[in-house]
Amino acid sequence: MKIPLLAFLLPFFVLLPVFPGGAVTITPVYDPEERSATPRPTGFFDATPLTPEQRAEIGPSGNDATTLGEARRKALEYALGLIEAKLGGNITIGVEVSFTDKLDSTPPDVTLASAGPCFFQSSLLPRRETLYPSALAKAIRPNDERLRGSDGPCRGRDITIRFNNDSDNVPFYYGFDEISGNGRSFEFVSVVLHEVFHGLGFFELVSQDGSWKPLPGTDRSGRPVEVVAPSIYDEQLYSEADR
Repeated sequence: MKIPLLAFLLPFFVLLPVFPGGAVTITPVYDPEERSATPRPTGFFDATPLTPEQRAEIGPSGNDATTLGEARRKALEYALGLIEAKLGGNITIGVEVSFTDKLDSTPPDVTLASAGPCFFQSSLLPRRETLYPSALAKAIRPNDERLRGSDGPCRGRDITIRFNNDSDNVPFYYGFDEISGNGRSFEFVSVVLHEVFHGLGFFELVSQDGSWKPLPGTDRSGRPVEVVAPSIYDEQLYSEADR
């Protein structure tokens, strides 16, 4: 999603209540190609040492990383832990994460990150012609093995997030706290929170002409097909003019 450089806000996450009844686990799924990249690891495994100034900047917040990749991993896992504490249930949500050079980095607007859910459509769910984000489908049917694990329809990856790797135009701050008086960086933890909510299904599939946006999917035999259907959240949309 596009976010103006000076207009990124902490998502409504902080307003959510803590839901009792269970423990949701959110597991990061790191891109193995970043770990094995040549001539050196990239993204969440970038071995570039943090400077003393960088360590002094994020250290007081609790991020004691010594390399860039470690700082990214610790900030990501801290953010996922915040969301875990807000969700009730007994499921594991897999979040596939990586850094990419393919996102727009043209000021004044840049794409900080891009995220989306794996959608699932099934007669086993309450509305069979409706798309359910994988995490929600698991929450509805927590004991259904067809929705779980690496052999399920989403291969254990319920959410996919790509972060902008252009550190010149998109400098991230990897501390666990808010930036104080620093207009140069974006709070990575806040970006993660924002994108995970998109991955949980909070975005629209409605085009401007009122039609549903097509999504890539597979049929029962595994062949690629185009899926045109509303998500469970789209079905809750309404116009104030119609009330």
